Amino acid sequence: MEKYHFYGWEQALVSPITAEYNKIRDPRHLYDLLSEIWCADTCAPRLRDNWTKENKTLGQCSVTAFLVQDIFGGEVYGISRPDGNYHCYNVVGDCVFDLTSEQFGEEVLVYENQPKQCREEHFAKEEKRLRYEYLKRELGKRLSGGQPDVSFYKSIIDQDRSAIVICNLEHKIIYMNPAAVTGYAKRGGERLLGQSLLDCHNAESVAKIKQVVEWFARAEDHNIVYTFHNEKQNKDVYMVALRDAGKLIGYYEKHEYRNRETMAQYEFWD
Repeated sequence: MEKYHFYGWEQALVSPITAEYNKIRDPRHLYDLLSEIWCADTCAPRLRDNWTKENKTLGQCSVTAFLVQDIFGGEVYGISRPDGNYHCYNVVGDCVFDLTSEQFGEEVLVYENQPKQCREEHFAKEEKRLRYEYLKRELGKRLSGGQPDVSFYKSIIDQDRSAIVICNLEHKIIYMNPAAVTGYAKRGGERLLGQSLLDCHNAESVAKIKQVVEWFARAEDHNIVYTFHNEKQNKDVYMVALRDAGKLIGYYEKHEYRNRETMAQYEFWD
């Protein structure tokens, strides 16, 4: 089972309460969808200057929690913060989860005996209501086919039998497919998530990685570099640019094996 990093993800298995959202499997699926929607425009204004794609849940708690309530029911609760605001999270039956907890890093939040939050009070602030409506509207577009569900793209990566490690422009490892978790188990496996890829390489390789990323950044058609051939595994290895509307946002390593396929054509198994 894929692991998430928001609080309560293990038990976040509740289902939507209305047909409007029946395409959403559970809160973990919703987290995947919102990961493509959260942005500076949906971030609380006081935190907006610090929002980044790498810290995508920053300032998103209340608008997200009330949208979660629309989809899965339950109650919204709040944890008092030093600045006088409340950090919002969701309780549905016995299920307690917080889709935006990652913004607090290693800080341990207390989710017991916290006060309920009222959407009327929160949305009395027009800017917050508008952010909530924007988030809800963009989610609706994705569910109606306006944009492909991110789970389609994720599944392509996860089903690849070659290791895929995705990094942002700070060289932080932000995703590893199952093949990568298994293949790099001796180096830490999934514990490598959030770590710097540069820490896994020697000085010469680090210099090469940086050189390739600098080349990617120089032009939108600079998107793939052949890096080496692994004789033992008979595969070629490439670095590939990742872009958003042409803008460089990261990179990944692509492995292409040259061995003949051993699986029989149209081989099915139980």
